Amino acid sequence: MKGIMLLSLQGKKGGWVMHEEAMCNCIVCGELKPHDQGLRIVTEFICGSCEREMVQTDVLDEKYPFYVHQMRQIWIHKNA
Repeated sequence: MKGIMLLSLQGKKGGWVMHEEAMCNCIVCGELKPHDQGLRIVTEFICGSCEREMVQTDVLDEKYPFYVHQMRQIWIHKNA
């Protein structure tokens, strides 16, 4: 899994608790997002925002070729 693990301390009644959250880089927007807020295809991560945007994008939209290019990167990385 590509990404990082964030550790934080959260105050709870009776003391502090360490909290871990896996973060992943979205292959589309490049932002670091929690791993449970998106989907994984092969070894790559697509955040929920980009997933929704891609699904709603018409093939005639100017953004469509960019999304196709980013999706191709998944297969290029897999076969490299």
